Amino acid sequence: METSLLRNGPELAYTLVFYNMCVQFDIEFLPARVWQGLWCALFTVILAVFDCSALMRHVTRFTEEIFSALIALLYIYEALLSVVKVYTTGDYSRATAFLSTMFCFCTYGFAMYLRAVINPD
Repeated sequence: METSLLRNGPELAYTLVFYNMCVQFDIEFLPARVWQGLWCALFTVILAVFDCSALMRHVTRFTEEIFSALIALLYIYEALLSVVKVYTTGDYSRATAFLSTMFCFCTYGFAMYLRAVINPD
């Protein structure tokens, strides 16, 4: 179960971002997804015909880490966007906004502390 979650997690995140883009630009999601698949198939065939996969050894060996960093940046962006919304919507008092900001940064500090305890390199 955990292995399938690790494989499907990035796909789920990508699909969510793609869906939000379709909503933002007023494009139907399923036809856009089909066209995206057709374009990916075309480029995959072109890259296979010209043996471009042999060039990947010159680019990076750490594609998983790069994608993980991208997903982490997306989560960080969404969290900071939520904190900014607390200040800009006007639905909350200043004390509530300050408290939510403190929770956000204390959670980050606690996560960094636990990371240092678990991996003291």
